[in-house]
Amino acid sequence: MPTQLALDEFLFVVTDNGVAECLDAATGKSLGKRRLGGDFSSSPVLAAGRIYASSEDGHVFVFSADPKLEILAANDMEEPIFATPVISDQRVYLRTLTGLYCIGSSVAL
Repeated sequence: MPTQLALDEFLFVVTDNGVAECLDAATGKSLGKRRLGGDFSSSPVLAAGRIYASSEDGHVFVFSADPKLEILAANDMEEPIFATPVISDQRVYLRTLTGLYCIGSSVAL
């Protein structure tokens, strides 16, 4: 089950059935919601004002860390992902069912 992600006055949630939501951290009021689709067991992570979330069917979504939840990218890794993405040293690491991928140095922390 994915865990929540806190940023300033926001709490971001990606449900296990693929709905991303931005909540007011103080009140719990919904500020924005977007259907990503798929099933999620990994947790969302934050880097450079963007949230990265990977679905069990191998889709990696990158969306804005604000109530709009604007999808900035969606990539198909073509195999299942159950692990949470890792951000380290300006790189994104994704572990699929059979591989480990390191995605460049374009992520500014």
